[in-house]
Amino acid sequence: MLLSDGLIPLRVIRMKSEEESLPSLPPEEFYRGIADENLARCQNCCFVLYCMSKVQLDLEMIDDDCQSFELFKDCYNRNKSMGRRLQLQNYFSVKSSKRPLDQDLGDVWDGTTVLSVKAEGDSNVSEMSIYPKIMIFGKSNEFLDTKRHIKAYQHRFQLVLEKHNSGKLPHLHANWLKLIESYVEFVFRDLTIKWCQWLHSIRAVGQRHSVRTSLDRLLPKMCKQFWNYHFLFQHSLRRSIGSLSSMLTRRACVLAKNLNEEARSSVSFGLWLDSVNGILIFANGSATANGITYDNTVTPTCGICLDQVPPHIVTKKLLLFLNFAIIESFMDEIR
Repeated sequence: MLLSDGLIPLRVIRMKSEEESLPSLPPEEFYRGIADENLARCQNCCFVLYCMSKVQLDLEMIDDDCQSFELFKDCYNRNKSMGRRLQLQNYFSVKSSKRPLDQDLGDVWDGTTVLSVKAEGDSNVSEMSIYPKIMIFGKSNEFLDTKRHIKAYQHRFQLVLEKHNSGKLPHLHANWLKLIESYVEFVFRDLTIKWCQWLHSIRAVGQRHSVRTSLDRLLPKMCKQFWNYHFLFQHSLRRSIGSLSSMLTRRACVLAKNLNEEARSSVSFGLWLDSVNGILIFANGSATANGITYDNTVTPTCGICLDQVPPHIVTKKLLLFLNFAIIESFMDEIR
C-alpha cells in the first residue's frame, strides 16, 4: 500500500516565546557589507548566501514538535489572503555553536562584487541542520521511513563524488542529476503527504479529497514547477556560466511576477558543474518588485574545487542547497 489516509492526532504544543527565539541570520554586519542593494532587499537570498559558507552544517535529524508545522501554517494563512513574504530561516533549525567551521572556504566572495567590505562577526558561528523541520518530522507518515531514505541519499551523493574523484566514475553530472531528480521527487512526496494530512487534521475548508487523490494531483505539479522555474543543474560542456546567469535572472523575474504578495521577491537556484576541472558553482537569481518593474541580480553563492574539499562537506552543502530550493518552491507553488 502506497499510503494510508489514517491521520495522526496533533498534540497541543507550546510555541516558543520571543525570548526563546533564535537570532536572525544573516547578522546585521553581513547585510551592511553587501554591495548590491537589490540583493540586500531579498532576505531569502541573503539567508542562502550566508548559510552556504558561514554556518556550521549539521546532519542531525531531531524532531522539533513545537516548530515542525510552521511552514504549513504560514503557507495556509498566506494562501487565504495577500500576505508578507515567507522567510526560509523560520523553517530550518538554527542555533549558536562554539565549534569552528568544518571546512573554512576562506573568503568565498573574494574577487566578486557581492560584498563591498569583509563581513565582520564571523567568529560568532551558528549551526543548522541541513534538513527543514517539517521534513525531519516523521510521526505522520512513518510508512515512508523518511529518515532512513535521507541517510541513504546522503551516502549515495557522497559515494558518487568519491568514485569520481578517484577516477572510477567519469560522468559526475549525469549521476548526480539522476540522484537529484530522485531526491527532489522523494522530498516533495514527503512534504505533500504531510501537507494533505495536516489540512485534514485542521479540517481546512475545501479539503474534501483523500490524501491519495490530493497526492496524485499535487506531486507531479510540484516537481514540474520546481524544474521549470526554481532550479537548474547545468554542465560546462553544454552551457556556459553566463547562460546559467541569464536563466536564473529570467526565472526569478517570472516567479516574482506570479506572486500575490505585498512584498514580491523571489529566488531561483542553480548549479554549474565543470567536472573536467573539478569546479562546482552554486548561484542564485533574485528579483524584487519595485513598483511596476523588478530589480534583479545574480549572486555567486558558493564555489568549490571538488579535489580540495572533502566529499562529505560537498555533500552537505549540495543537500542544503537542494533543500533551500525545494522549500522555496513549495512556498511559492502550494495552493
